[in-house]
Amino acid sequence: MEKVKESLPKLLVTGVAVSLSFYLLYKLFGRSGAPSRSSSDPLVEIIDPRVSIAVKHQEAHDAVVAYLRTKVYDQGSGRLPRDQFAELQRLMNFFARALLHDKRIDAQAHRKGLLKRDLGLYLDTVMAQFKNEFEAYNEALELVCESSRVSQKVFNDTYANEPLDSRAILGELRNTIAVTPFMTLRGFSREKAIEMFRNVASLTLEYLPKPEVVERVLTHDDLVVVFDTIAVDLAFEHYDVTGEEFKATLAKYDLFSEPSLQGLIDKIVDTIAQLSPNF
Repeated sequence: MEKVKESLPKLLVTGVAVSLSFYLLYKLFGRSGAPSRSSSDPLVEIIDPRVSIAVKHQEAHDAVVAYLRTKVYDQGSGRLPRDQFAELQRLMNFFARALLHDKRIDAQAHRKGLLKRDLGLYLDTVMAQFKNEFEAYNEALELVCESSRVSQKVFNDTYANEPLDSRAILGELRNTIAVTPFMTLRGFSREKAIEMFRNVASLTLEYLPKPEVVERVLTHDDLVVVFDTIAVDLAFEHYDVTGEEFKATLAKYDLFSEPSLQGLIDKIVDTIAQLSPNF
């Protein structure tokens, strides 16, 4: 996970002042009109997606810091135990989602209709958009390592030496498609959410073995990104939900732990493993 050298653009002082003012009012008077939380998980459904970018960032930042305040991680061997590394990966993805929320909404709008028109061009667009997200992931990594008191070298060494097995793919898939700090706005029932995921995931699986996909992917990471992006775009097409709403629905009901979906999830993991050049 190479550090991107370019720094994030600085916000104008006026913009920051206005955003912070709205944030203080938001914290003071509460989330007027915000959907209620249904999860007891401290990292699920904590941010209303309609608030400003500054509020999204601040609330996600505060949640990560609070979660890690009392945690202690074993880095004495130079690498983290697998379960501890997985927890930090989840937190990194959690914060990156807050940084990227509005950008991803725009990126999905740019891809609209492209999947069916030209799969090759669609995939090239997906990978180009993903490269533009690296700075957000670097910022998320810095926050998680600083707040957990884990050195970036230990984190990166653990990442580089993580076993390439089904458990690794499942963890990465869950972190990519079902980790988000945002609340849902559509109010899907659990049954409807299960139906939506089952249909969308089944359709997405049909795309993975296509030559246009196979010839472009270099690692299992690429396949996870492709699966995630096609899935959210199919959810948008068939259920009229944005990718971020789709992810929030999966997180709300913890669908990766839903017994009736385990066969399908195993099939997704096995397909990614079989198609991965580095597996």
